[in-house]
Amino acid sequence: MELGTIISPSEPDLIDATFVDREKRFTVHARLDDGTVVATHLADSGRLTGLLNPGGRLRLRPAAPESKRKTAFTCCLVHAPRADCWVSVEAARANRHAAVLLEAHQLPWLKAPLTFRREVPHGNHRFDFLVTDAEGPCWVEVKSVSWVEDGEGLFPDAPTLRGVRHLRALADLARSGERTALLFVVQRKDARRVSAAADIDPAFAEALDAVAKVGTHVDACLLEPRSDGSVRWRRRIPVVTRTTTE
Repeated sequence: MELGTIISPSEPDLIDATFVDREKRFTVHARLDDGTVVATHLADSGRLTGLLNPGGRLRLRPAAPESKRKTAFTCCLVHAPRADCWVSVEAARANRHAAVLLEAHQLPWLKAPLTFRREVPHGNHRFDFLVTDAEGPCWVEVKSVSWVEDGEGLFPDAPTLRGVRHLRALADLARSGERTALLFVVQRKDARRVSAAADIDPAFAEALDAVAKVGTHVDACLLEPRSDGSVRWRRRIPVVTRTTTE
C-alpha cells in the first residue's frame, strides 16, 4: 500500500465546531459556527491528553434524523495545534482500520492469503480478531493511540485495567504455543514510534514488556485522519519495549 492511500472515505456531512468543555467521559459541549452550544457524544473514555482545549477545533458528525440518541452529534476529530494535524477521537475506528489493513495484507507477520473473524471469544476474554493464514490462527488485539509527545505515541492516556487484562490474556496464549499479536493503531500522523506510558499506567507497561518477551508480535501502524473525515495510510512504525531495547 502506497503512502497516502485512502483506507477510509471522506464524510461530506462533517461540520466545524470548537471545544467548550467535557461533561463526564462521553459528552463534549461544542460551539457551532452560529454560536449555538450543543452536546456531542465522545466515543473515547481516555483523558485525550493535550487535545481537548477551550476553543480548540473539532469536526462533528450529525446523528441520523431517525436515531433516538440523546446527543445530535458525535465528536469525530480534534485538531492538535502544535502538530497541526487532525486526531481521531473515535477509539473503535482503530478496529475498522485494522480490518482494512488485514484485507490489504499490510502486516508482514501475517501471510496472504488470510481470513479473519472479529470479536472472537476465548475463555473469559473476547479478542478483537482471530486471523488465520498459512501458518494457522493468530489472536490479535488492537489499541487506539491518540496521544503523541515529541513524536512518541503513548498508550494508555489513563490507567486501563481492561487493557492490562487484554495483554495478560495474550501472554497466556503465547506461552501455551498460540500465535498472538498486539497492534497499536495511531490515529494521527505525527508519531515516529509507540511506547507504553509507564508514568500513567506502570501495570500496562509491565504487561507490554511481558507480552513482547513471550513472543507476541507487537506492531504499530501510523494513519492520517483528515478534516474531511477520510483516513490515509502512512506507514508502520516501531513499538519500543524493554524487550526491544535489551
